[in-house]
Amino acid sequence: MVKCWKKTGNTLETYYAGHRAVIKSVFTGGEWDPLSDRFASGELRLIYCNGTERALRVMPSPNYGFPYGVPISEDGEVFYVPGWQNGTRAYSADEGKIQWRSRVRRCRDIIPYGNTLLTISADRRLVKFSAETGEMIDAVKTASGKDRIFDLSPNYVMVCTRDCHLGILNKDSLSEEQKFENELLQSCPVADVIAVRDGLLILTLERGGEGYRLSSLKISLSEQIVSDIDEKSVDERLHVIRRLFSV
Repeated sequence: MVKCWKKTGNTLETYYAGHRAVIKSVFTGGEWDPLSDRFASGELRLIYCNGTERALRVMPSPNYGFPYGVPISEDGEVFYVPGWQNGTRAYSADEGKIQWRSRVRRCRDIIPYGNTLLTISADRRLVKFSAETGEMIDAVKTASGKDRIFDLSPNYVMVCTRDCHLGILNKDSLSEEQKFENELLQSCPVADVIAVRDGLLILTLERGGEGYRLSSLKISLSEQIVSDIDEKSVDERLHVIRRLFSV
C-alpha cells in the first residue's frame, strides 16, 4: 500500500494507492477550546473503494500527527493517529472506538510494516511497536529529535535529520544499511522520498510554500535496497503524487 498526503489549512487528505478497502481519508482538525484548554475532537471521513463513506470523531493531534497523514492497516479495519502528550492511538474504522493507546509519545510519521508500526519519537529514537497492542518491540537512537521517517521501499525506511544526514534502515532489524548527506535537503522541507534504481526521488516544498517540486537524486544504492524496489508500487505512488501536487 502507498500512502500520500496533502494538507490544506485545517484539512488533511490522505490517499492510499493500491489499498484494497479504503482509497482516501479526510481529517479535519478540531478548533482550540480555551475553556477546556485543549483542541476539540476532529472528524475523520473514510472513503471506501465501493463509494461508501464513514465519518468518525477522533482526538486531534495538531502538533505532530496532523501534518503527516493518517496511516491505516492493510485490511482497512484500524487507523492510527500519532500524538504528543497522549501517545499514539489505534481506532477501529467501523465505530471509531479506541483499540489501544501506546506509550510511544511525541510521534510524527507512522509507517505500518506487517503487524508492526515504525515511528520517530521526539526523544531521539526510531521505534517499532505492535500494531495489535501498541506495546514497544524495539528502538534505536537517531541523530536528533527533529528527524523525519519516510517509507522508502517495502523493507526499508529512510531517516532524515534536521542537519540533512540521511540513513537507510532495515524495517525488520532497524539496522542501518546505508548513510549519506545531501545539500538539496537543506533548503526545502522534504514531503516524501521514494527509492528508484538509480537513486532517490525527493518531493520537497518550495520556499515560501508556493508549491512542490519532485527532484531526482542520483546516488548508488546498495544491492539489497535496489533488489527491494517494487516497480509497480513506485508507479502507483508517483501517479498519486503527480495528481496531488501537480509535479
